[in-house]
Amino acid sequence: MQVLSKSITLNRTSLTVYKNYDATLKATTEPADQAVRWESDDESVVTVENGVLTTVGLGETTVRAIVDEETYAVCTVEVKMPVLSLNANSIEIAVGETFSLQAETEPLFVLVSFGSNNNSIATVDYFGKVTGVAIGKTYIIASTEKGSLAFCTVNVVEKTVEVYEEGYSNKDHKNTDDGFILCTQPLSQILLTK
Repeated sequence: MQVLSKSITLNRTSLTVYKNYDATLKATTEPADQAVRWESDDESVVTVENGVLTTVGLGETTVRAIVDEETYAVCTVEVKMPVLSLNANSIEIAVGETFSLQAETEPLFVLVSFGSNNNSIATVDYFGKVTGVAIGKTYIIASTEKGSLAFCTVNVVEKTVEVYEEGYSNKDHKNTDDGFILCTQPLSQILLTK
């Protein structure tokens, strides 16, 4: 009677998984459809059941797919903390102006939600566009469904306008081609002098 040799392979020999995210290993056996037992060398990092990896803590361990004592395959698994970062940690915008916050995540392609701590000072839409509403300070919160957070401080200042005045010069003003003087002033200051 011929004795068939056994073998087992995994679809990955090393894998990086982010905390609170699951992953799955697939085992292929020869002959096919052999029973496979799964083990993790360190269940404080990762547990495994039927090839499904569940993260527990940060670190590195080895996951084993076992047919018998002589037939098994291993995968090195590293668990890392997810990353959420923004293209700005603090911004200054005028009332009515906008700024687009952009999020970067690890792992990639994670849905990021945005919210404002005070919508009466600054609002933010679904895509991360911040709009200054009133003078003051607040912050924008970016978050993922797995609990990662990032913050951006927003300082909303008074809107300035460009006005043209004739007959004087100032080192902070610049001459224009038509002989007028261009100066930038807060809108409230202009209104008070009218």
